[in-house]
Amino acid sequence: MKKVHHSILPDFSHDEISRGLFIKHFSIHIEKDIYSRIYSSKLNMLPNKISKKNDLYKLRKQLLKKVGYKFWSSLKRINQELLFDNLGETIFRQINRFSFNINNRYLRFGNIKLSEKIPLPRYITSVDIHCMPGGYTNEISKNDFSVGTMYDTSLYHYSKNSLGNYNDDMGNCTSSWIKTTFPSFKPKKILDMGCGVGNNSIPYKINFSKAKVYAIDVSAPLLRYAYIRSNLIKTNINFFQQNAEKTNFENESFDLIVSHLLTHETSLTALNNIISECMRLLKNKGLMVHVETDWGTEKSIVNRLNLDWETHYNAEPFKTSHDQIDKYKLAQKYGFKKKNILLTKVDSHSKNKYYNGRWNLFTAIKET
Repeated sequence: MKKVHHSILPDFSHDEISRGLFIKHFSIHIEKDIYSRIYSSKLNMLPNKISKKNDLYKLRKQLLKKVGYKFWSSLKRINQELLFDNLGETIFRQINRFSFNINNRYLRFGNIKLSEKIPLPRYITSVDIHCMPGGYTNEISKNDFSVGTMYDTSLYHYSKNSLGNYNDDMGNCTSSWIKTTFPSFKPKKILDMGCGVGNNSIPYKINFSKAKVYAIDVSAPLLRYAYIRSNLIKTNINFFQQNAEKTNFENESFDLIVSHLLTHETSLTALNNIISECMRLLKNKGLMVHVETDWGTEKSIVNRLNLDWETHYNAEPFKTSHDQIDKYKLAQKYGFKKKNILLTKVDSHSKNKYYNGRWNLFTAIKET
């Protein structure tokens, strides 16, 4: 299926497609065949539950003594690097296509406001998150948005097309859940924090068509891409370069605040600041929803170790700490009442054999 926003996605040569297919099937082989053999032989050494005596750090150290685990871990990391090596070559070959100046002629929906005064947080710049070269803020030239092209394209490859035709499964699932769970809730102003390429911002405008949707991120190149992308999909969204920790919006500006895979890519201080900012920005009876992948709420020791792997070997240094935070205490710390806080799961709208089909929601309603 050709995507509506195909003009800002890369074209692949025969050889690039072949390499991409190899990377995909190599990933499946690593996760299915090698993984099952490694863990089936190690399950007897794992405890029934995580404890102070058997925490994730100690268990990881035990596994790292096993050649099979190190073999699997190395292959998994190498394959992630191969993914971006292949995409990087493809995108750089066409780099002149991915400039805001070339693609901004027919922009009629929403607006964009960038600011050179926004400092980039260290948790964004100190590592290449997900092993993506240059991270989320990489700019090859002025007005470049190729990092947005790379990230959007990588989602199709990394998820094996399990995020929907427009990588918007999280936004679709969450906005649908909100409409079903709170049928009388009609938000007039919506804020998407850490919007990235805007893939999950769009469903909120579709599902709440009368609402004004604002989307913020610290990365200028991602915002350029997101703005053009939303226009190609003909969606009216307003993009601003701002830090979710401290925005310049007025108090009680929004009825609904959302984020998608934002909070685990920040830091402990930043996460506290973000929840505090949500409380400041929400109107009375307003709702915040932070969407993430499976947390440490899962009972499976193996699953938790897999998530911990992302912290150490996929350049997501806050992941394990983030997942272990008591979300109820965190929200209460900034004024949300315990009765108005909910941790729940929603089913994916784009389930396939490569994905377990659930998202975790950290939600709270402001009540003054």
